[in-house]
Amino acid sequence: PRGSRRDVTVTAKGFLPGSEKDAAFPLDVTLDPGTELTVQLDVAGGGLPDDPNISEWRMRLQPSKGSAPSLSSAGGGERVEIHGVGGGIIAPVEVRSSGRTRSVSLDRETRQATFKAVPPGMWRVMIQPRMTRGKKGTGNGGALRIRATRKTGKSQELGTVETAPGMRRRSIRLTVDASVLASLLPQ
Repeated sequence: PRGSRRDVTVTAKGFLPGSEKDAAFPLDVTLDPGTELTVQLDVAGGGLPDDPNISEWRMRLQPSKGSAPSLSSAGGGERVEIHGVGGGIIAPVEVRSSGRTRSVSLDRETRQATFKAVPPGMWRVMIQPRMTRGKKGTGNGGALRIRATRKTGKSQELGTVETAPGMRRRSIRLTVDASVLASLLPQ
């Protein structure tokens, strides 16, 4: 009801989460979309390893050690503002990041990976292959059943990137040697 007060947390796909303590209703909220970060991978000395067992290459973002508190594993916050009708600020809030790794598939053709709603801070960019291997087995009644097993290879840091408050889009290019990628495959 109008005038009631509650602690509010707002989450929406593609936006940074927002929260406010002791908010008065009705409440208008503007969510921050964070940064859309596109990583373009250049491979020196060849291309991505051509192994039929590689199901995908995963690009990951991890909070950089010693980065802003909003990216710590303790879940510190980055101050943002909630705006009311007419643009007036209702109250500052904290956007929290769990500090967990974000992961998306690398597009093999374009060699790009796009991360959505990246909070402000310093991020380590990592790459890791995933392998799928089929195993044959028989089920009940002699029916053939094929099972796929997944195995991940080693992870390699490619570099770091910084995202800032108010930065809506950021693109970076990183170069890695083909022999480094080949060394990540499980033996």
